Amino acid sequence: MKMLIKRELNQMSLANNSKYPVLINGLFVIGVPIILWLTGPGLLSFYDTEGFYSNVSIVGLVIVTLTVTGNIQREAANQQLLFLQTLPVSKSSIVNAKFISVLIFACTVVAWLNVVVLIYSLITDDHLAEYGMLLGYFSSLILFVAAILLLKSIETGSRNIFMTGIISIFAWGVVFFIGEFAKREMGMDTGVSDLVIFIGLSLAIYGLCWQVALQRVKKKGFPLDKSHKNHTRSLEGGG
Repeated sequence: MKMLIKRELNQMSLANNSKYPVLINGLFVIGVPIILWLTGPGLLSFYDTEGFYSNVSIVGLVIVTLTVTGNIQREAANQQLLFLQTLPVSKSSIVNAKFISVLIFACTVVAWLNVVVLIYSLITDDHLAEYGMLLGYFSSLILFVAAILLLKSIETGSRNIFMTGIISIFAWGVVFFIGEFAKREMGMDTGVSDLVIFIGLSLAIYGLCWQVALQRVKKKGFPLDKSHKNHTRSLEGGG
């Protein structure tokens, strides 16, 4: 299991196949916020503090979405699921490794964007509570999109995986809007509590998708993409 998780994390690493992983990761972790700050409230003033927070969050969302979808498409193209099933590991272990590794990756990005916002708010003496809703939305959205992408890949394969990510972003936006509307109707204030509530909800959905994927694999096995089906037919024809 540990080797499977390590394998998945290596494939999702921003510095995958790079000779300078520390430099690449450092440029992302530190360089991106500095660039966004310079183009925003720090120097050029293309956007204000809220725009800075939004842009940092959007970068986190884009990184997770593109990384997970890219990894799924790459595995399908290289028939990695077929390879993994030749190893002395159970199908459930393969699913568990995928969900654990993506959860680690997504939570790392969520932690990064929240730490960036926290550090900036402390430096500028800004009121972080005012942006709890924004952080709650993007943090939970990242986890939700990751869960849906993984479940889709286990259920039907990699076809239209990127479109699935786009649809899931809009779907979570609807859920978030309904939740915020309900809170306002009940007279509840928005703030840091939004961050906790929506991250908790997205983690619950992540766990549900995980269990659905496990049950799917136990009953039907992994889906075969078109390339997998052609490969299987060629082997059967050769036999």
